[in-house]
Amino acid sequence: MKLLTQVAEFIDILLNSRERRGWRTRKWLVALLPLYFYFPILLLAYRSVGTIALVLALMPSIFWGISLGPNPGSLASFLLIVPHYFMFRFVGATLDEHAVLEMLIAHTVFGTVTYFIANGFHLRKSLAEQLEMSERAQVRFRGLFDRTSDMVFILDLDLKIIDANDQALILLGYRRQELLGKSYRDIVAPDEYGDLERRIDATTNTDQRLPVYERTFITKDGQRLIAEIDAGLIADTHGSPMHYQAISRDIRSRKAEETELYHRATHDELTGLYNRALFYTVAWRAVERVKRSLRKLAVLFIDLDGFKKINDNYGHHAGDLMLIKVAQRLGEGIRTTDTLARLGGDEFGIILEDLSAREEAQHVADLLVASLSEPYEIEGQIMKIGASCGISLFPDDETDMDKLVSSADMRMYTLKRDRYASRVAEAGVAAGAHPHHSVSKTS
Repeated sequence: MKLLTQVAEFIDILLNSRERRGWRTRKWLVALLPLYFYFPILLLAYRSVGTIALVLALMPSIFWGISLGPNPGSLASFLLIVPHYFMFRFVGATLDEHAVLEMLIAHTVFGTVTYFIANGFHLRKSLAEQLEMSERAQVRFRGLFDRTSDMVFILDLDLKIIDANDQALILLGYRRQELLGKSYRDIVAPDEYGDLERRIDATTNTDQRLPVYERTFITKDGQRLIAEIDAGLIADTHGSPMHYQAISRDIRSRKAEETELYHRATHDELTGLYNRALFYTVAWRAVERVKRSLRKLAVLFIDLDGFKKINDNYGHHAGDLMLIKVAQRLGEGIRTTDTLARLGGDEFGIILEDLSAREEAQHVADLLVASLSEPYEIEGQIMKIGASCGISLFPDDETDMDKLVSSADMRMYTLKRDRYASRVAEAGVAAGAHPHHSVSKTS
């Protein structure tokens, strides 16, 4: 048994059939089993039918060819010539030259026939296995293709849609027959055509994986759908381009969350105005624009007068409603190109661009202060406050944005202090003119 195993391994290496790597020694042993009965049966057949038994003797080669492959079967047909010849000599049978020639011809023909029979059998079996594997792969691919939560598009080299999965049909609102055959450009937002062409060129001209990017699709009903795209050019086994593949993930929810987070980080939660951080960012950009235009820019720093009494007398809820109304009045009093922000508490900042003189900024400030001083109706109560506004002009007062805002802040507080001192002085004069009022209050 060990000898047979070693012979089988030697022949396996000799044949060097890569396509049959799955051979096992036991298959060789099964293929050699007919030899146990081979010679006795052959001898009986030869004595009965004569040289036709040589053809019957080649039957094991077909068995080997089907079991092990066409090459081993054909080789066996030729290798059996030697044991055939010596077997007949051993048992005393005589083979003349004519019989030996018949044996050789029979082996040659049967070896060739064995090769084609076995080769056809294995070719058919191989094709059947490949077809089954291909069908299974296609089923797996289609299952993955249709069940993924992302949109998947298969595009030809002219960017026509040749296939799309169910998720793409659902999100875009198309039926399959409506979408297939359309150009990919037909479902992309027109304002992104330029970027689309650049992406296509980049995908075509490189074999490297490109980073994901965002793309806006237009649905059948005209809605905009923001998606994250992972696209690439698919080539065949020879490296020739076959089609484009675009995997698209709907990121509208994520974009909405990002927008909400950005809004919270840059806007005042109560009034919806810019907060201090965004105010400074916009201010620096405005300064750069003004530098190029050779015009002027003004920063208005507004602080409410008497707002603390609203909170003390009516509560913080009334104070919040007051701040909302203040923001509305300030927004109505400036241009859409100007910038309004709540800097904190009852302080507001305004950036006025494209000015020619300080008087323009002063005029806007006077109108805003007058508007803020008008009475407010809040929850059935009539309330009144005042406002102080400091103005700083670029580039006349300062050329640095931070210093420009600080200068406006200081001017506002100076104005508020002077106004308070003036009211105190007026109150003192009034008290001196009517001393009996003072006496009555003291008593």
